[in-house]
Amino acid sequence: MTTNGRGLGRDAPTGGSEGSGVVAVAGEALIDLVPAGREGLFEAAPGGSPANVAVGLARLGVPVRLLARIAADPLGRRIRAHLTGNGVDLSWAVKAGEPTSLAIVTVGPDGSPEYDFRVEGTADWQWRDAELVGSLDEGVVALHGGSLAFTMPPGADVLARLFERARDTATVSYDPNCRPLLMGAPEVVRDRIQALVTRADVVRSAPRTSPGCCPVERPSRSPRRGSPRGPRSSRSPSVLAASSRRRARRRRCAVPDAGSRSSTPSAPATPS
Repeated sequence: MTTNGRGLGRDAPTGGSEGSGVVAVAGEALIDLVPAGREGLFEAAPGGSPANVAVGLARLGVPVRLLARIAADPLGRRIRAHLTGNGVDLSWAVKAGEPTSLAIVTVGPDGSPEYDFRVEGTADWQWRDAELVGSLDEGVVALHGGSLAFTMPPGADVLARLFERARDTATVSYDPNCRPLLMGAPEVVRDRIQALVTRADVVRSAPRTSPGCCPVERPSRSPRRGSPRGPRSSRSPSVLAASSRRRARRRRCAVPDAGSRSSTPSAPATPS
């Protein structure tokens, strides 16, 4: 059983700088089991690339809502406390009946992090269209999506449809954050990742991992904007922060023509 998170925890976003629109972030919010300074001892640290982006935006003073499926178990409660404590709006998060996803982090011989995952049947990947209805209201000026949740079945297709709905009303950014251990061979996920890249205005660049495991081609033209350069590359949440402020200013200054259609994204006709 799952329930929408509205009314649970905080009822409304807190913080945020004046003049910014809302940035919605979609993807996983999981627990990283990280070394805690003694052999065999691990600390349960809230993580997940999208959740980290949401926290970064909130700390920059940008109103941000996280579209995530967060378990109702003790680890899920730890994740919620971390996010709300940093000013992330969870009014659109789903309180999921499935368990929390785990990423076990160790340090490799070269000093870089190595990951193992416990994700079978966990909360982050079980999206249904009905859980996202209304999440992209007229206050949302940007949508950031990543990373595992956009390639992990069965929910990946639901999040891809969310991207598609956002394209006409919001700046869309995407972080592939490739993890071959979960995603499989590059040829298996290449087409899916490439389709997401072509829908995005901004794509996070991660040279150490993306080109080798999940190579993507930069489109010669942006399908929505007609830009000859295609999506821009970025590695910083500050790009989204600046985008939210610019788009919010444009909305305040815009005077719609009589009879013009609303810019609010429509809900799916038949939730699955």
